[in-house]
Amino acid sequence: MKYYSFLFAVLLMLSACSDDTLEPLVLSSDGIDEDMTIHGPGNNAQFQKVDVITFQPAGGFGGDGNVLNEGDFFPPGSNSFAKMQRTNGYLRFFLHTTGLPPGAYTVWWVIFNKPLTCAEPNAAGGLCGGIGPDDLFLPSTSVVWATGGIVRADGVGNFNDRLRVGEMRDETIILGSDLSSPLQYPLAAEVHLVIKYHGLPSRNPEILWAQTHTLLGNCDGEGGANSYDLPPPFGPYQCFDPQVAILPSKLEPI
Repeated sequence: MKYYSFLFAVLLMLSACSDDTLEPLVLSSDGIDEDMTIHGPGNNAQFQKVDVITFQPAGGFGGDGNVLNEGDFFPPGSNSFAKMQRTNGYLRFFLHTTGLPPGAYTVWWVIFNKPLTCAEPNAAGGLCGGIGPDDLFLPSTSVVWATGGIVRADGVGNFNDRLRVGEMRDETIILGSDLSSPLQYPLAAEVHLVIKYHGLPSRNPEILWAQTHTLLGNCDGEGGANSYDLPPPFGPYQCFDPQVAILPSKLEPI
C-alpha cells in the first residue's frame, strides 16, 4: 500500500455538476472476443492472467460533491481479472472488474521496462514498487494513459488498450532518463494497471473528457472525487485509485 501512495504523489508532482444517468463512453473492443479472450497477430506472443486487487481507500477532499465515505476500500469481486497479451511489438490488455464505486475513471500503464533493476518487490509477486518510490525513478520506468470510461451503479468496469513499442501519447509521463518511448521491452517488462476514480461523471463535456483522459481531471479540492490533500511538493490534490492489477514479467526479465 505504501508503494501506491508514493506512486501517485510522484505522478502529481510531475505532471460540478454530476449526473449518473449519462450514457457511458464507448470503449474499444479491438482484439477482445465476447468470452474475454485476447487475440491478435504477433510473433512470440505470450499470455497471462492475474487478479485485480484492492488499492487505495477513498480520500476526504472534493467538497460537497463527494459521494463516498473517506477511508472506504472497494475490493474487487472474485471474478475480477486482467489479461495481457505480449508480443515483440506491443502490449494489449483486457481488464474486467467489479466492486468499483460508480463514476468516471482512467486506467494507467505503469511500465517497468527492466524489472531486474528494481529494488522493492511487491506483495502481488512482482519485482517492482513494493515499499517506496525508488523504483519509479529508475532509468527505464514510464507511466502512460491507457483508457477511460464510466462505471455504472453495478460497479462493473471493463477496460482495454494496446500500446506499441515506440508509441507516444499526450498523457505520458516518462520517469526514466534513458527512454525514448514508454514501452521498449514488451515481453520482459513488469506492468501495473492502475484504476483511478475521478468522481461522478460531469454533464460538462470538457470536464467529462478530463475525467476520462487525464491524470488530474476533476481531482481538485471541489471536484467531488474523494481526493487526497498531499503536502508539498506533491500536492495539493490527487484522485484516489481503488484497484490495481500487477503483471510481472512473463519471460525472463531484463
